[in-house]
Amino acid sequence: MSSTHAHPNYVKIWFWLVILLIISTLGPMLEIPVITLITAFGIAIVKAFMVAANFMHLKFEKHIIWF
Repeated sequence: MSSTHAHPNYVKIWFWLVILLIISTLGPMLEIPVITLITAFGIAIVKAFMVAANFMHLKFEKHIIWF
């Protein structure tokens, strides 16, 4: 019943989320709407995956939950 797993390094994850936030806020300075839109959605997907996998502990669940 007691399955052990290493806890994620929350500070490291927070650091990457902040870096991605900075990149996504600096994106509109390129003034290329299509690239800005694609980059913003791409970063949003990566950030959502990082939060779901680590902070919601889905990374350690059975794969059946993902479907």
